[in-house]
Amino acid sequence: MLKNTKKVLLLRQGDVPSKCYFVLKGCIRQFSVNENGKEVTSNFYIEEQAIIMFHQSHHENLSRYTYSCLENAVLVVCAAETENNMYDQYSQLESMIRKMTIEDFNRGFSSVH
Repeated sequence: MLKNTKKVLLLRQGDVPSKCYFVLKGCIRQFSVNENGKEVTSNFYIEEQAIIMFHQSHHENLSRYTYSCLENAVLVVCAAETENNMYDQYSQLESMIRKMTIEDFNRGFSSVH
């Protein structure tokens, strides 16, 4: 579990993800730096949301995003390999997590437009 994380980078764009996170408290910003050097925010994660790196735990898959704590947060941290093992053990878990992520994304997208 991580605490007192304000301004901590959980993962940098271009690094290989090795962990997944569940936000108990706080706000995490997901962003990338484009070819012009501009930061482009693509998502925020708040309480009771999972930050999962789908199929990014393999060395050939570098993260497209940086994840930064905007405030002190309390996070449950899990090794990405544990996440993959859970998907192997419980075949419907990955499907369920994907659906939840898509719902979160659609909610965020519809509130912008």
